[in-house]
Amino acid sequence: MARNEKEIEDLAGYRPGVTLGGKWKIMEMLDEGGFGRVYRVQDTSNPSLYAALKIESDNMEGGSAIKLEKSALERIHKVAKRNHVPILYRSSRRKNICYMIVTLLGDNLRKIKEKHYPNGYPLKCWVKVAIQCLYAIKVVHDSTFVHRDIKAANFVFGHPGEPKKARMVHIIDFGLARTPTSGTVACRIPFGIRYPKLTPFSGTWSYASPAMHDYVELGRKDDIWSLLFMWMDLYTTLPWANLDSLRQIGNMKQNMKDEDMMIRMPPELLPIPKHLRTLDVYMRPDYMMIFSCLEKIFVRSK
Repeated sequence: MARNEKEIEDLAGYRPGVTLGGKWKIMEMLDEGGFGRVYRVQDTSNPSLYAALKIESDNMEGGSAIKLEKSALERIHKVAKRNHVPILYRSSRRKNICYMIVTLLGDNLRKIKEKHYPNGYPLKCWVKVAIQCLYAIKVVHDSTFVHRDIKAANFVFGHPGEPKKARMVHIIDFGLARTPTSGTVACRIPFGIRYPKLTPFSGTWSYASPAMHDYVELGRKDDIWSLLFMWMDLYTTLPWANLDSLRQIGNMKQNMKDEDMMIRMPPELLPIPKHLRTLDVYMRPDYMMIFSCLEKIFVRSK
């Protein structure tokens, strides 16, 4: 993605060797994209601790989403530190710049498939990953957020340098997440708040729920639909993978029989789409039922 001159100027002051917050030293760039830049940083007061610095310019197209991410991470960890979600160490807003320092993580599920499993994850590996992804989404939902951008690139293993978390899947990127106060929570109880307006969707259409193709508001069920499609993509492929038309993709998701849609997936999963089709935007998905489907695969695959 091409950057405008102002955005380039804003980011230029943050480079290896610069220290933030009096102790976080920028070490090296890890990634760069339309979202800004990600660096590995070291805590100079505790040299064994490394973290990730995510930095964005306010002059980037659409503005910085870090404020939304900061709010989500703070709320999720408000009562106690939760597994499967990165920890926020520090955040700040400076002139034309927003940044946050969070848990340093490893490769995402998309990259791992491309690198190691181009034909799909082995069943034993897939089911263990799937269970962790489900739990991560439930943690987000229990904190009153709807993620709204569920995709393989947003589920990431822990960093290889941290043995206790290296095999733990973390959910990331809360830039599109919404809460009751922003009009997109997916429940009537306990919040009792109906949506005041539709929040535009800008996530990944191949994983978008059937309802999203009708341009209606998203709830927790829609995150689970996206999770189901992500599972399909990691294990085999999506039925609409070769379609280019958004209308055709939407029609297939909405009208395809569940048995046909799930034909290449473990049969234990068939109750999931049937359950999701019974839910409206306010209703809570049956996470335990979904887990029980995965657990059956877990047991069968030994």
